[in-house]
Amino acid sequence: MALSQHQQALSQLQSFNALLPAHLRSMATAHQQFTRYAEDSYSANTLRMVDFAEKHWAHWLAKQTDLPTECWHEQQLLLYPIWPDILCRYIDELSESMSLNSVQTYINLLNFKNKKLGFPSLLQHTHVQWAMRRATNRALDAGEQIGQAQPFRLHDLELLLQIFADTDDPKLMRDLLLVWIAYESLLRESELVNIRCNDLLPGRQYSIRVRKTKTTKTLEDNEVLLSEPCSQWLHRYMTHFGLPLSSSGYLFRRLKKNGELFHSEENCKKLSGRTVDDIFRFFYWQIDPDARAELQNSIHTADASRYQTWTGHSARVGAAIDLFVYGASVHEIMRLGRWRNDQTVMRYIRRVSMQELPMNRMVTERLKR
Repeated sequence: MALSQHQQALSQLQSFNALLPAHLRSMATAHQQFTRYAEDSYSANTLRMVDFAEKHWAHWLAKQTDLPTECWHEQQLLLYPIWPDILCRYIDELSESMSLNSVQTYINLLNFKNKKLGFPSLLQHTHVQWAMRRATNRALDAGEQIGQAQPFRLHDLELLLQIFADTDDPKLMRDLLLVWIAYESLLRESELVNIRCNDLLPGRQYSIRVRKTKTTKTLEDNEVLLSEPCSQWLHRYMTHFGLPLSSSGYLFRRLKKNGELFHSEENCKKLSGRTVDDIFRFFYWQIDPDARAELQNSIHTADASRYQTWTGHSARVGAAIDLFVYGASVHEIMRLGRWRNDQTVMRYIRRVSMQELPMNRMVTERLKR
């Protein structure tokens, strides 16, 4: 982005000091001002990620000894606006020690904050695009592969139902319903744990009214229709625990020590993301008991070990793959999973085995005699 464009944007911000000060002179001020206007518009998790990326950016800037005068104001380092050529140096250094996915995450978060403060998109600048291309080439040369959650697929769900279909254990009833709905709804982990009893629309096939998703842009209803078998399990769960559809309590809630659910509003707490991951991991180990011993006997980084078993994201990945194999178009998968771009879907379906690909099936079925 041309220097004059940044200076123009900076000048425009100065006339709106009542809304957002043009000069954010310190990390504390930058965080305070952004949070003031964004906390009601974005999830707490998004703001935490932005804050983390910003601190990393500030730490890197503080170590630079040759920053231009535009980066300073009254002898204090300015975090914003982010100058494209300086960001390019940052990208080059990040790509030497981080995965490409991590580099992209940091840059996207910084660009998000930069734009919300009124400055032009950094990703549209030619130099930044070149720097990201260099990072991509470096990752390709190093043989880097993007980590991805182990897919939880329909045949996995079928196997779990065979094993636990007759269970009367309260925790297993809850946990099996959770992974089942996660698969059929393609809801994200945070969206899944936020389902409340009064979000359920009863019938032969239950529907779930999804109040808010990561990509929610309008107030239009967003409903997910469950299959009859899943609806029957849901009804059994609701009946067993005496959960009324009128309750505003969470559908998936913590259990007492005696295995019963909390019913009072003050104790009715939703499950944490870690608990959801633990549920998926437990079921993975039931199907593949050897995986637990292998994981415990091997050395993994925290990031790598995440992909050794199922996580809360596995059902979303597996459902996308199954839909593709079943014949759904990428556009249909995007709509069902509420994705805004096709890149994520394409990354998920790359896990489809060679035997499941249409070309392989078509030729095999036609020529096999």
